[in-house]
Amino acid sequence: MPTAFIPGGPAYGAGNASDPRAGELQFAGSVPLSATSFRVASFRRIGRDRESRTVRMTYFLPKLLACLVVALGSVGVLFVLWGRRDEILWLRRLSILTLILSAAASIIVYLVFPEFVRFSDVMNFYLPETEALLAGGLPYRDFPTSYSPLFHAILAVPVMLWHSPGAIVLVMIAAEAITVALYLRVCRRVGRELVGWRTAWIFVSSPTILYWVVLGGYNSILIAMFSMMALSACHYRRETIAGSCASMGLLGCKLLGVLSWPTVVLYRREGALRRLVPMGIALCFLGVLFLAGVDVLQPIRREGGGWSDGNVWFVLATFVPRIFEAAPFEIASVLCFVVFYAAGTLRLIRSTGAADSEQQRWDRSMAHLAWAMAGLLLFSKKSMAMYPPMALPFFAHACLVGRQDRTLVSLLPFLGLGAAATLFPHQGWLRAWIHERPYLHGSTMAQIVLLAQFVKVGAFAYIAVASWRLLGKRSNGQERTR
Repeated sequence: MPTAFIPGGPAYGAGNASDPRAGELQFAGSVPLSATSFRVASFRRIGRDRESRTVRMTYFLPKLLACLVVALGSVGVLFVLWGRRDEILWLRRLSILTLILSAAASIIVYLVFPEFVRFSDVMNFYLPETEALLAGGLPYRDFPTSYSPLFHAILAVPVMLWHSPGAIVLVMIAAEAITVALYLRVCRRVGRELVGWRTAWIFVSSPTILYWVVLGGYNSILIAMFSMMALSACHYRRETIAGSCASMGLLGCKLLGVLSWPTVVLYRREGALRRLVPMGIALCFLGVLFLAGVDVLQPIRREGGGWSDGNVWFVLATFVPRIFEAAPFEIASVLCFVVFYAAGTLRLIRSTGAADSEQQRWDRSMAHLAWAMAGLLLFSKKSMAMYPPMALPFFAHACLVGRQDRTLVSLLPFLGLGAAATLFPHQGWLRAWIHERPYLHGSTMAQIVLLAQFVKVGAFAYIAVASWRLLGKRSNGQERTR
């Protein structure tokens, strides 16, 4: 039954698309709305129904305002410290403190109130599917899943030690910390320490991370971790390890993990074949499972049919309501992403030279992965609200280096993405949006959502521009502070 339009409201395509609660991040104590509130025919009536509107705003506005305040604080701190002599010192202190407090808060919350998040993917899918694995079941064969074959194995030991959704959330917070640590270590070596700490602060303090990772425990952060591990290994010339880490993005999380593969292979020309071998082994492993009768394509079938807000297509649907019903839509969304991704990859190849410094290689790799993820979020028909955590460190690096001449402007995308972090409407709500256009009938909530769509798409577009510039940029090896 459809519920309130709240953070992580039931997501079509998140987890099990057939479960009406799938993907929902609804806090215990919330009172769901009646199904009538989101029937297509009720949108005009909702605008005149004061009581229904008041209840919905109880969920919608406080969370939106909270995210806006946190996003303003995150960007504001960075802007105040920008250019100060002790900037790195303060950013280091604040970033480490935020990580520690995040982990401590999650432990306390899930010890006292283990069902804090009632209908998240952690509660509905990660935990019960991991329990099924521990009971001797195998993914795809003994229980259906939308995740990669080794995903539940990653969670198995933590769940054995602490049988609680909090154990899974702590795994995701640990992945966040590992991502930051590896990134900062390389940034220090290549002369990007200042950019590194600015990126780290944007990452750990963003409402996107605090909401979807620290509170919700969503697994997209694993893709960021495996991608960063792979690129870090590339920097240290650990070619086989780099390819193995990149392969784990696919085998240990979801299909989106392959986004990092071309970036890892193209990091430098030497050793490319050694980085490719583990990826080939990963594909062979999946092929053997398939030939053995294991349905490794199950995640694609379970997740491939949905669509969401937050992308170019949903913005276009505001003006062309039946775009999602058009026959060429499926082809257009894939084709646009392929062309977009290919353009960035060709620019990376053309800009790469044998005499490039390690700083140039690192910057371009960050930019290429940022370009790929921006393209995914712009042109994929499914740009879920929990996807940006996998892209945030790459986005921040690309903007801070690619747009060093625009200090304040380069921070605005993260203000917008942070403020809109919790907007994740139900599929039924989206269909009603397309056909009834509630923003034309005085619905304050719908008008705010419409504004958020332009903000999110604009942020992704700006990040893509910054990434494009950085992909073709020649660095002088010096860091600018203003």
